[in-house]
Amino acid sequence: MPEHQFEWVPSDAEVAEAFARLGVPAADKAAEFRGSFNRVFPYTDAEGRRQVLRLRPKWLTERRLCFEHTLAAHLAGHGVPVLPPVMLRDGGTWIRVGDCYAEVYPFVTGREGHPLAQDAHLSGAVLARFHGEAPRLDRSSYEPPRVQNQLGAPELVSLLGELGTSATCGEPLASLLPGARPTLGWARSRLRELHARDASGSLPVTIRHGDPHIWNFLYSEGEPARVLALLDLDMAAEGPRIFDISYALYFFIQSTASGYNDPPGTDGAWQPLCRQFVCGYAGSADTAIGPAEAAVACLQMHCIAAHFLYWDIVRAVNQDTIAAACQRYRSIAKWLSEHEADVLAVVAGA
Repeated sequence: MPEHQFEWVPSDAEVAEAFARLGVPAADKAAEFRGSFNRVFPYTDAEGRRQVLRLRPKWLTERRLCFEHTLAAHLAGHGVPVLPPVMLRDGGTWIRVGDCYAEVYPFVTGREGHPLAQDAHLSGAVLARFHGEAPRLDRSSYEPPRVQNQLGAPELVSLLGELGTSATCGEPLASLLPGARPTLGWARSRLRELHARDASGSLPVTIRHGDPHIWNFLYSEGEPARVLALLDLDMAAEGPRIFDISYALYFFIQSTASGYNDPPGTDGAWQPLCRQFVCGYAGSADTAIGPAEAAVACLQMHCIAAHFLYWDIVRAVNQDTIAAACQRYRSIAKWLSEHEADVLAVVAGA
């Protein structure tokens, strides 16, 4: 099933039931945060503690949810700054509500997004700790997520190809697709070319975070500077660690763009951020990024850009947004091609 068909929103009745079973007042919809695959509500419990209710989609399995909670507890227990779920009144860490699942996390106040060089260094160090500790978890209960942000070129070629057929997308998107087909075809051709150089299949497999973008790192607002939490294990999955590293670097690079539809700046502002991230990550011989991994990084960034093309198109509302999505992808892909040697040098620590 195409990824966009996994987008999901729980009913108001399910939201009300979740809060009732937790014994707290009804949800404050003004405080709601809605992601693609969950809804999040900050609230204050009966003891005055600030917490966060997350409602997770009905296609999530109990096995997958248990894996995520076990991974969070394992990492937190070994000093990695992740937030394990709160133990609920029945002694578990989640409840079934209608067709969805409810879980609760501590509410943490901090700073996110718009990273500084110091933040990049801290983020790299935390992600290295994640990669060092996560594989030590017993993975007998592992189940991959239904949707992932870090796909390889073959998966994206297939995904973009499905999008190019109206049978998989329905109306009204089907009527907008003709404007996207030239870019979809160009993207698939480019991904096939890149895949011919892709050596990621020979890299060691670990547990990767799956979504380490700049808004999933929560930083302290004062001194000492530190990462308060690496959020959101929804897409944690087995795979090469360079996929996580590339994903984080892609967002640091994009943070230097003047706007969402623009490529990164031409003034080199991305380099200090990315160098600090790599320096923080590869702070010891155990975490150094090898040449084979570094060679994969820019190719994987092309995959990330293509994946965003997919999501930008399926969320388009008119031909203007289709055109903007296609232009954005082409400009970023062009930037990545022109700066491949520079990106490789930064990832390799040169």
